[in-house]
Amino acid sequence: LPAEQHQFRLIVAPEDAGAFLEAAEGVGFVPLPGWETPPDLIMVRYDRASDHWLVLDVATAVTFRSPAPWEVPGLALTVLSRRSTEDGVARPSDGDAFWLLLGHCLLDGRG
Repeated sequence: LPAEQHQFRLIVAPEDAGAFLEAAEGVGFVPLPGWETPPDLIMVRYDRASDHWLVLDVATAVTFRSPAPWEVPGLALTVLSRRSTEDGVARPSDGDAFWLLLGHCLLDGRG
């Protein structure tokens, strides 16, 4: 049976994208061909211990695909500025998480 997959969607400040890429590569992640740079950065790594593929979908901007591709200028930095950290994991504020999920479900068509 194929390994399971766990996907994580991340927002990274544009000025930190290079350092993020370097850190992720340092722990074994590799960018997928054609998706090597933000805002279209997808990195994968196989974790043998858990038999899972780990997928990082990294964005430096908040974008939606429908009705035509568009970006909400400055929203990524706003979301990052309001994030909270719990147990070493940064998460968007509850309000931002709600609107990001709703936008993703309605406007990306992949909900």
